[in-house]
Amino acid sequence: MSPTAKNYLGTALIAIAIFILYAFGWNYFLNIKTYNIAINDSRANLVEKGSALDKIKTLSEQYQVKRSSIQKISALIPIKKNTAELLSSVEEISNATGIRISKLLISDVKSDATHEYNEMRIDITTSGNYQSLVTLLKTFEHNVRLLDVGQLAVSRDIQNPQVLNLKLVTSAYYLKDNATNNK
Repeated sequence: MSPTAKNYLGTALIAIAIFILYAFGWNYFLNIKTYNIAINDSRANLVEKGSALDKIKTLSEQYQVKRSSIQKISALIPIKKNTAELLSSVEEISNATGIRISKLLISDVKSDATHEYNEMRIDITTSGNYQSLVTLLKTFEHNVRLLDVGQLAVSRDIQNPQVLNLKLVTSAYYLKDNATNNK
């Protein structure tokens, strides 16, 4: 083969290679822009998801910090009606103050539709000396469960003037079913 033919053959091979690269590679070259846009979108999504995860982590940490406060509030106004727990709480108060309860009546009060809680009425009849009745009221005041004293009637015992009779009407509260579902 002559040197001129070799030059033509080399030139032809180079031209064919350039044509093949242009014909098949040009589409890939043009798609680089599309690939860069997709990569940038993926990075933005990754940053957005990372931000959401950081917010969830922060919220979880805040909940853990305020967990004791939430538990205290749940003790004040329970989620469900629990008459047995209420009865035991009143009995515990009675035992702590040394007063014997002669009559205890727990009943439901018709609740207002605007409130997110239900009310239970507790009628207590007891007797004791002045100091023990004051201690009973203080114990009701410092109880973990929210108990409102609505009525208080004190009278002297006819047979024993040293003893005071106490009629106490209190209210205890618990959340309505729909109040916990709406939150």
